[in-house]
Formats: sequence, structure tokens, C-alpha cells
Amino acid sequence: MNSRTGIAFLAAFAIATMIAAGCSHNSSTPTPTPSPTASVSPAPDTIYVQTDNLKTIRGYRGASTDNGLVLPFISLPNNDTANGDVVYDPASDTLWYPKAYPYATYGPSTNTPIEMWTAASTDNTKGPSVEIPFTNGYGAACFDSLHDLLYVSVVTGPQLSVFANATTLTAASTPSATITLNMVDLGAVTPRPQEMLYDPINDRLFVSDALTEVAVFDNFGAQANAAVIGSTNPTITANRYIQNLVSPDGLAYSEATDTLFVGEQLTHNDVVIIGSASTLNGPVGHAPTITGFQKPGGTAFDPIRGLLFVYDTSPIYVIPNAITASGAIGAVSGLHTITDDSPIANDGFGIALDDTH
Repeated sequence: MNSRTGIAFLAAFAIATMIAAGCSHNSSTPTPTPSPTASVSPAPDTIYVQTDNLKTIRGYRGASTDNGLVLPFISLPNNDTANGDVVYDPASDTLWYPKAYPYATYGPSTNTPIEMWTAASTDNTKGPSVEIPFTNGYGAACFDSLHDLLYVSVVTGPQLSVFANATTLTAASTPSATITLNMVDLGAVTPRPQEMLYDPINDRLFVSDALTEVAVFDNFGAQANAAVIGSTNPTITANRYIQNLVSPDGLAYSEATDTLFVGEQLTHNDVVIIGSASTLNGPVGHAPTITGFQKPGGTAFDPIRGLLFVYDTSPIYVIPNAITASGAIGAVSGLHTITDDSPIANDGFGIALDDTH
């Protein structure tokens, strides 16, 4: 059981109490090219996904038009049977993978390193360039491109470890600050970040807590950077809450339209499309939704084409006109799917989009 599955079980229990991110194993992977161009694509559109059963991160090029069985162009071994976040910075071609630990099953761990590839788009079959020692990793992370900070969650509470100079980390790097998130969920004994999404245009952080809400933090990177510079470990309080969600997990965001996509699990297994997400506050209803998933985990939004990628247990769904989509997933007009002849994941989550390489 990976960490997310374990916490989801606890979340299910809590909600009930309340009433509530292919080639075969024997074939070779195609050699990557430096500058792929997808058809009808003004820029490349590669997705990277973590595959817990294969212990690798796989990359699929031309994802906006891929449909059906797809050969990965790249495979990055990470030897992790969990399914943490895949975090990618196209400007530096850096990919981070924070190892997750099944805390709900085994308790704290002293060995959950953050793995880092410094030339991800050309590192085919290579292990991580750098392993940064880390303790009690929960597998949720995001990159702040405004301040070059990497935020990584822990299993033991609502804390984030902040790594400065994230694109140049080394094996000797340690967190530059620890931030406690003041995010109160009435259903959570100890709220902890289930997933995080950083909006660099507005310096805003969205955090789902795995039970009933997404917390919204304004000016987050500025406060985190001040903590790094001042060598402090502050508590930062959420400005608003998007509530009435059910086990919110994967997050994706359209800055242009202020639309947040939230994958709900457990009893709902849908994707909620939330408009005016940056200002929404309180317990309101949410519509529209895209329904009929098995267990929607990681999500990624392509702003160039208006596509939403949803990493279900299998396959990965490619949803056009995502901001206005609704209804059963199988009935969405123009829907594509990406599958692999090796099951992509048992519990799809880690996914990242590269629109540069």
C-alpha cells in the first residue's frame, strides 16, 4: 500500500464518521530527440508519469494527440513502489521526485530521499542525477519558479520543507526553512498536504488536505522566500478554503481563467471544475463535474491547448475543452486515452507536463 492509499483509507473512515502525474519489458525504449514536435502543436507536449509497479517515471511525447497504446520515449528508474508527485521545471529541464512512504501502514521513515534529474528530457534509462537525503516524505511537492524553491510535504503533520536554489540542489542540500501550514479542516485530526499546486503568476499556493477542502495561500512564495533569507520557520495561515469536497487529491489550474480542477476520490471518483478558484471561500456546492473515473489521482493542465490530463489507475485521460467539459468521462467529445502495454500504475498519481522540450 502506498502512502496515498493508506491516508485515503483513514480519510474514508473520517468522512464516514462525519456522515460524511509502451514498450514491453523486453523491448528497448526509443532514443529521445532534443526537440520533439507534436502534431498540430505550437509547442512540445510531453507528460511524465510515475509508474509504481515498474518503479520508473515514464515520458510520453505528443501527448495532446496520443490515443491508445503509446510507446514511452523515456524511462527514468527511481526504484519507488509508491506514487509520489512528479515535479518538473521546463526552463531548467529539471525533474524532482520526492519518495513517498506508507506512513499509515508503517509509521515514520528515516529514508525518503528526493530524487532529481538535471537533464530529464535526455536522461533516458538513467537513475537520478542527485539524491537529496530526506526524512518522512509524504510524496507531495511543488516547485516555485518565481523564487527557485521546492516545497516538500512530510507525513507527520501540516509542514513543508523548503529547499532553496532548487534547480541546483546537491546530495549535501538540506531544507532552508520549515513552514507550518495553518489549514484547519474539521474532519482532519492532523491536516497534511495531500497535493499542492503553485501558481507562479499570482504567487499563490493551493493545498488539498485529503478530507474535505483545498486551502488557498496568497503571497506564499514571498513569505517562504523571506523565511529562507531570514532563517526562520514560520506558520503561514490559509487565506481562504474551498470546502465541501470529498477526498480532494490531484490539482490542476488554468491561470488564464482562474479555474481549478480537483480530483475527488472515495465515494465520488470524479473531477470537479471550480471557477473563480482564487477568490472562492467557504462551503458551497461545486459544478460541473466529470464523472465515471476509477480513482482519479494526478491531474495536469495544458494551457496552450486547453487540455486536462487525468491520471486514473489506467488509462491516462486526455480531455479537450476541459474548462467546459462535464458529464460521464466516456461521453466527453474528442476524448483521448493513453495506455501502455505495461500497466501504467496501480494507483495513478504523479504526473507533470513539459511544454518546452
